[in-house]
Amino acid sequence: MTRSGRTCTVASRWCTTASRWEPPFWIGDRLFTPADLDLIRWTADRFSSLSRWELANTVCENLPWKAPNGQLRVHECLPLLEQLGAAGLISLPTKRVRAAYRPARLHATPLPVTEIVASLAAVRPVTVEPVPAEEQATWDATMAQHHPLGFRRAFGAHQRYWIRGQWRGQPVTLGALLFGAAARNVAVRDAWLGWTKVQQQRFRQRVVANSRMLILPGVHIPHLASHALGLALRRLPAAWARRYGFRPVVAESFVTPPWRGTCYRAANWVHLGQTTGQGRQDRRYADGGTVREVFVYPLERNWRAALVAEAAGSAASGAGAPAAARRSKATLAKGGGAGMLSAEQRLQEMNAEQIRQRYEALAPYLNEKQRRLLAGSEALNYGAGGEERIAQLLGLAKATVGRGMRELRHPERIEPERVRAQGGGGANAWRIRTRRYGRTWRRCWRRRRGATRSVRCGGRPRA
Repeated sequence: MTRSGRTCTVASRWCTTASRWEPPFWIGDRLFTPADLDLIRWTADRFSSLSRWELANTVCENLPWKAPNGQLRVHECLPLLEQLGAAGLISLPTKRVRAAYRPARLHATPLPVTEIVASLAAVRPVTVEPVPAEEQATWDATMAQHHPLGFRRAFGAHQRYWIRGQWRGQPVTLGALLFGAAARNVAVRDAWLGWTKVQQQRFRQRVVANSRMLILPGVHIPHLASHALGLALRRLPAAWARRYGFRPVVAESFVTPPWRGTCYRAANWVHLGQTTGQGRQDRRYADGGTVREVFVYPLERNWRAALVAEAAGSAASGAGAPAAARRSKATLAKGGGAGMLSAEQRLQEMNAEQIRQRYEALAPYLNEKQRRLLAGSEALNYGAGGEERIAQLLGLAKATVGRGMRELRHPERIEPERVRAQGGGGANAWRIRTRRYGRTWRRCWRRRRGATRSVRCGGRPRA
């Protein structure tokens, strides 16, 4: 979106004016163009009977709008549709009443408390292992039971870990970790990262949060927490890339008083300062919430460049977006793109299907001149390349479509009474007779035209 000659982002959830949705604009890591917006309007009008959730799925499939791991961006698309609807740019179906969400109760049993008082060397090797699916309920119950902040469920992209070691020759579980999506806005973090507002909206997914860190009660092992953090951060980028299709660049964490974040300091995390106390539920900034300590840890050596680097195949940011769009169009024109269609191409295909269906419905009731004028009208409305495209789409000769276009541009050339030009149709009749009667009929036809000798050719040719 451009306003006063500058590029802006439209991530605000309270944007309700149509002027703020002038493309191009960014939603997360995707640049929306005028063709994308047209496709969203067409989809909302065509599938108005769907629920909003189903409509968001359909829009994501048509654009296409997918995460790096190939999953549809439905959770990002649904707020976008609601904001476009509030701005009056699209018409959304009525919101269906749904029962209030109630998280499922945890039926698993948390891990038992075991007293372990030892040095770090006594429980080596310490490992940090991803939680398999069959153990996730146990992990959730353990975190809900023993973590001071409790636990209900993991939101968005996340990765659970067990902290395990060896105690008296037996494997034991010593704690648990959870990494998830980063906070939306943190003033001290954003200032330290040094990114712009547009970059924050596009690349925030490259920051992950260590949202839970638990050493089980009864486990008293000095330096275990900082050691486990180091192990987790070594394997987190590769595990995240396998699961979600991209590597995180920076990790963050928030420490609630009275804890001081000693394990983070010992693991060489950078202490940035404090939050302002407003959480994601405090929309009016009126609740003086809990002030937390903010810690970050870069996961790559050249993290500042990697944080805002363009992903392979993505459009450029800011002023480079038009050039990227031209490059993508050129690639598609050359047959590139591995079979993926842009939103503009997909919209043209949908319009072409509508044209074909409309012509097939009307053609049986029209004479030849009317069909020619209808094809010419569709070609004029199609725009550049319409003559060839409509001829191919409707199975007509290009000359026929072109003549219809010329007649519409110059209505005085249309003959009000005549349907077909004088002498027209002879070639068609010749082809029909040829297909029906074969070579014998063709020989009779040639003899009659040449008048070399009298040959009886009326009716079906003789064997």
